[in-house]
Amino acid sequence: MSYYPRSSATDIAQAVLELAIRQAELVFRNPQKIEQGWQRIREDRAAFVAFCGDELLLPPVEAEDLLNTYCRHHQEAAAAQSGRCRRRRLPGLDLPFFAFPRELVDSDTIGVICDQVDGLNFYADYGMLRDLFADPAHTGRRRHQDLLRTYPSAGSPPAAGGHRVAPAD
Repeated sequence: MSYYPRSSATDIAQAVLELAIRQAELVFRNPQKIEQGWQRIREDRAAFVAFCGDELLLPPVEAEDLLNTYCRHHQEAAAAQSGRCRRRRLPGLDLPFFAFPRELVDSDTIGVICDQVDGLNFYADYGMLRDLFADPAHTGRRRHQDLLRTYPSAGSPPAAGGHRVAPAD
C-alpha cells in the first residue's frame, strides 16, 4: 500500500489509463463489469441521441457548439442527479469540451455519428460523401475521389460513416 497526495491524482489517472491501453487484459477480466460498461455506453448513447440525434451533418462551428452544449447539459444533469450542484458550482462547466482538430475545422461539413458499437465518430466533409453516394456521377470529380480515398474501407473500423451513406445490397 502506498499513499499519494491529492495533488498526484492527475498523474496517477494518466498512468492507469496508459497501463489500461497497453495491457487491456488487466481491465477486461470481470464479466459483470464488462456488462456494466456496455450498459453505461447504451445509456450514454441514448442520452446523446435524445439530445442531438444519432447522425448529424453540420458545419464545423455548429457541430462544435452543439457538442459542447450537449456536454454541459450532460455534466449538469449528472451533477444534479448526484446532488453536487446544490453544494457548489462545478468547475469546468464554461470550458469547451470539444475543440476539433484542424482537418475537421477546415472541412465544409462534419458528420457526427453516434453508433451503437463504434461510439461517437467524426467525419470530415461528410456532406460531400453523402452527395457522392446519392449521385454516383460525382465519382468522376477529383475532389470526390480524393475524399473517398480518405475514408476507411468497409472492413476497417469505424466504417459507420460508409455504411450509412452506401446503398444497401
